[in-house]
Amino acid sequence: MLKGICGLFALYEGDDLIGGLGCIKAPDLHDGRLTAIETFWLVLPEYRGQGMKLFKVFEQWAAEQGCEKKAMIHMADSFPEVLGRFYAKKGYKLAELHWIKES
Repeated sequence: MLKGICGLFALYEGDDLIGGLGCIKAPDLHDGRLTAIETFWLVLPEYRGQGMKLFKVFEQWAAEQGCEKKAMIHMADSFPEVLGRFYAKKGYKLAELHWIKES
């Protein structure tokens, strides 16, 4: 884990890196409350399910950092129903949609 505003958590199987989660903490743009924001979360496909360890560490880090809110981000085409149910069960709510236009 990096000290300060960033967190970086790695998941290993023996000596092999099989996943990671990166995050930052910053005041929310809308209300100024300190928020932990996941910036990436990746686990190799054959190790899916192990990623819960990273999620738990992220939430623990957020609490230790004094964050009042946590934000998780995922791609709209990356298991939207499954992840939506997962986040809702954990107390998260949908807050934003992201639109992209290619040149």
